[in-house]
Amino acid sequence: MWVHFGPQASGESGDWYARKLYVEGTLAYKNHVKNHGHPSEVGYKDVLRNWNPSKLNPAALAKIYKDAGARFLLIQGVHHDNFDLWNSRYQPWNSVNLGPKRDLIGEWAKACRSENLKFGITFHHEYTWWWWQTAFGSDTAGSKKGVPYDGNLTLADGKGKWWEGYDPRLLYGIDLREYKGVQEAAKSKWSPPCWHIYQPSVLC
Repeated sequence: MWVHFGPQASGESGDWYARKLYVEGTLAYKNHVKNHGHPSEVGYKDVLRNWNPSKLNPAALAKIYKDAGARFLLIQGVHHDNFDLWNSRYQPWNSVNLGPKRDLIGEWAKACRSENLKFGITFHHEYTWWWWQTAFGSDTAGSKKGVPYDGNLTLADGKGKWWEGYDPRLLYGIDLREYKGVQEAAKSKWSPPCWHIYQPSVLC
């Protein structure tokens, strides 16, 4: 059984909500603007602050999965969104510091051991190097045209805000737009930019 669950589910917009909320015209973008505000003012960092899956009960779910015949549970530790679901020493953007204020992976581990289930933790960092490039964009039309999304914020911008001390760049990564092809590929549905963007003389 694979438990693929995290704050992205709060968007009720299908998979990759965190990335797609920065892509004009997508269901995620429309839902985010309707429920939270424009991504230049209220972005995914703010979703993380408010995310609270209070009804999530790993102990009860582990029992249900075992009764259904599962012997192994694979649990999402961190998605491409860079938000760690445990008391991470490496990432301040995590579920103990923000949102539910819970060590979700710790709860899952305890539940699995209680039910004598083997378990593993998944890390989805293979796409993180490019996945957040949409957060560095801006609308191409409308009243917010050209207004940078919150991926462009820095640690200094947080002074006096709720996220003071939390560096957005640790969440969103870095803007790769100086490399050829990133701007166009940032809004792709799946494939990342060609890795040759780091070698301008080499074609994809």
